[in-house]
Amino acid sequence: MNAACLVFLLLLCGTVLPAKQRFERVLTVYLDPDPVVPAFTRMAAQSITTSVFARIGIGLDWRMGRPLKHAEGVIALRFVNACDQALPGDTLAIAFPYEGTRIHLFWDRIAIRSHPEALLGHVMAHEIAHLLQGVARHSEHGIMKAHWSGEDHSAMRMNALVFEDTDVDLIRSGLDNRRLHIGSHAAGR
Repeated sequence: MNAACLVFLLLLCGTVLPAKQRFERVLTVYLDPDPVVPAFTRMAAQSITTSVFARIGIGLDWRMGRPLKHAEGVIALRFVNACDQALPGDTLAIAFPYEGTRIHLFWDRIAIRSHPEALLGHVMAHEIAHLLQGVARHSEHGIMKAHWSGEDHSAMRMNALVFEDTDVDLIRSGLDNRRLHIGSHAAGR
């Protein structure tokens, strides 16, 4: 796709944020790019994920590559082959919420779905939320549902799928806990 199409998609999704927007909380997210994932799809998905978190007052600072081993408080997303995992066929990603840093995205399963950029953006938001909440739980509605319906997928294409209030509270609480944890480690060095 050309640049004009990308700009249109970003505007349509509502992901273009004011350049000087300040967030009370900013989370560093590393994305290990996979050459198989089209750059347009990856960038559109990142924009959608950024927009989802911006709505709840959280900024995402995207970095490409893998974080340093000693980096604390960051999240690392990585594309892996789903067929190497012993997971149900509808699993699109997996987070490790009790570890708090790693997410594996199954591009081979996402790519075959319609509107993969919208789906990938919401999968990333869902899995990042799992890490921030620090628990393996799902909600009845919205981004944190265990299984999205056709109606949910339609909402994704309009960037209208959101977090429930309970999820927002857990995400903010999780971010506060991460900040305290990082602060206590920094003070002990």
